[in-house]
Amino acid sequence: MRGLFCILFRRIFSRLIRIERVYFFETDPRLRTDPVVSRVPVEIRIATSADIRLYADDLERLSSIGPREAQELLDTGRLAYIALCHGSLSAVFWLGFGAQIVSEIDMTLMLAADEACGFGLVTDEKWRGMGIMPAIYAAIYEYERGRGVTRHIYWIRADNAPSIRVAEKTGRKLAATVTTFWVYGMRHARKIGVPRNGSLRLVTLSDK
Repeated sequence: MRGLFCILFRRIFSRLIRIERVYFFETDPRLRTDPVVSRVPVEIRIATSADIRLYADDLERLSSIGPREAQELLDTGRLAYIALCHGSLSAVFWLGFGAQIVSEIDMTLMLAADEACGFGLVTDEKWRGMGIMPAIYAAIYEYERGRGVTRHIYWIRADNAPSIRVAEKTGRKLAATVTTFWVYGMRHARKIGVPRNGSLRLVTLSDK
C-alpha cells in the first residue's frame, strides 16, 4: 500500500512541478594525454545506418534514442561513437557540430566553427568500470583534432552520476550548471545558471 501511495504521489508531483538540471563540461581536445587502454577488448567506431538498425534495441535501452531519431541525427551530421564488447553494444557517445538542441532544458547550444559537443553518452551498467568511456573519449578527441576543434563541450543530466564521476576524474572543467524550474500555472519554465558572459551561447528559439 505504501509503495502504491509513493507511485501516485510521484505522478501527481511530476504534473505540478518539473525540475531539470544539466552540467556542461569542457576540455581542449588538443591537450594530449597518456594512451587510454580499456580493461576489456573493445571495438570503437563511428556508427553507420546499418549499425543503428542492428543495435536499435540496445541503443534505445541505453540512451532512450530510438532508431528513427538516431537515423535523423545521422542524417543531420551528428556522429555516434559506439563501443562493442564481445559483439554487444556496451557504450554510445553522440557528437555534434553547429547548433545542438539541449532538450533537457529546452534550449539550443550554438557552437562556433572550432567547437564540438557531446551528448547522450552512456555505458551499459554491466560494462561500467572497464575504462570503455575514456577509450571513446580518446577516439573522439583524435577525430576532433583532425577537424581543427579546439573546444569540446558536452552536457550530462544531473541524474547520470556515473558519467559525472568520469568527467570529474578525468579533469574536465565544469563550464556551467543550468537548472530549469517549472510549477503548474507558469507559461514558461524559469532557467537558472545560464551563462551571461558568452562562455556558452545557450539560446531559446525566440532568441535566435
